Amino acid sequence: MLNQEKNNNCEDSSALSAQLENVKIKQGLANNRLLSDSFQQLAILQLSDKQLANVSLDLMAEDVPIFMQSYDHLISPWPVIIDKDMLAKFDYICATLPTLLYKVMTELAKSERQYLLDYLNISELQLDLFLQRNIEIRDVVCRYDAVISNGVIKLVEANIGTMIGGLHLSWITPQSLNLLKLNDVSKTWNLVDRNGYGNLFSSVVSYALREKRHNATGNCVFFLPVQAKENLELDSQLKYESLLNTLETVYKEKLPAHLKGKGKLFFCDSQHDLSLASGNKLCFKDEEVDGIVFHSDTENQVPREIYSLLEAGFVDGQYYYPDALAYTLMSIKLLFALVHEIKVKKILTPEERELVASCIPLSMRLSSEHCLLEGKITSIKTLIENNKDRFVIKKSRSMQGNDVMVGRSVDQDTWMAFYNQHKHDSDWLLQEMCIPDDNICADSTNGVGIYKMVWGIFSFGGQYSGSFIRAMPENGDSVINSARGANEFLVFEEQQYKNKITL
Repeated sequence: MLNQEKNNNCEDSSALSAQLENVKIKQGLANNRLLSDSFQQLAILQLSDKQLANVSLDLMAEDVPIFMQSYDHLISPWPVIIDKDMLAKFDYICATLPTLLYKVMTELAKSERQYLLDYLNISELQLDLFLQRNIEIRDVVCRYDAVISNGVIKLVEANIGTMIGGLHLSWITPQSLNLLKLNDVSKTWNLVDRNGYGNLFSSVVSYALREKRHNATGNCVFFLPVQAKENLELDSQLKYESLLNTLETVYKEKLPAHLKGKGKLFFCDSQHDLSLASGNKLCFKDEEVDGIVFHSDTENQVPREIYSLLEAGFVDGQYYYPDALAYTLMSIKLLFALVHEIKVKKILTPEERELVASCIPLSMRLSSEHCLLEGKITSIKTLIENNKDRFVIKKSRSMQGNDVMVGRSVDQDTWMAFYNQHKHDSDWLLQEMCIPDDNICADSTNGVGIYKMVWGIFSFGGQYSGSFIRAMPENGDSVINSARGANEFLVFEEQQYKNKITL
């Protein structure tokens, strides 16, 4: 028996050694190391123990809220882990990019108003609502979708407002941390997860205390449309109450001591319960609130009347409304093309130009006839014809990975047909394809292997506020999105480093 066990151990060791010599695995492990030592170690553990790698989450466990039991996307129990160096890079982007985008919008609105309207394909009214009052950049609620390509963070788009998705993964954090504690190597790791609804509610409270001061009520509205509730599969009163109670607990934790006893989180699914009182104070059933946030799959689920009501009163600053056009207009994807234009670069500082060049992929309007590429005026049509594998075509205002054509995933005829179909539509853009680096990850369906990852990087209060990841195995869909079947991963931060595995 002892000889058999010894032979098995030798076989396992030999199999691991062979895997570590595989070129793709070696590169994947090196890419894991760029994120953190711990993430590289975790991959080695998974490669050495396939049974461990195939562990699945137990959504029926006591440490998972009841409303998450019906969640229909695959979540890996194994996190992606970042270190302080990667954290600093994320924090720099979150601290500087919103200011840059706001500067571009406001400066062009003064000097090149019609150019800005035409470029972003927006109306006079939308721009006026954007400009109706000076906003604090720290009030922007944002999730940047990004990839790490050749070791460099590339921002694919910015999603601004409370309907950004991804905050839900924080409900799985306790189970994932407990799983790591079961292994001798990872049990001593000191990891934290910044993601969660607490960041969103902190933004509401911070705004109220800053802008309303002693008039802050501590009240907030959580608007959950009927259709969104159905999509969450809250098919029982128990699940619905679980969601409400969990969110209310998180919200009250963020209230200061003098508001804890009276501040409330109101849940609303009808525009008829909302109104503006004297001085443009927002009320829920005649009770004043400090802010309103949405939970919705698409903005179309929120009644138009609510947007009209909230925009009308927003100018007086009596409530926090992070879905106002004053914020969300900065999430138009064409803005990533605009910042590459020559006349825009002239209003940017050298540091801002460097940020654009480094982090924002080359982007341009699909309807333009020419672009500036590597210092030369180039025909857009010629560029598209000759560089199919280098670009993607995407719609400026679209969600969940819809309306995207990846050049390297289709043949030339399909690519050109798609271009010809949309080339006169001013709401489409051409963006350089940033291929995600290979990383070694694991989930219960695919096991351990090579994955392509898209990051959802959260920014609240003008600083990095956690991440989540959608990832596809290397043979999966080229559009990496949860709605297209991507696996979801939590992202933890490495606080200290212990028990290094030596290759």
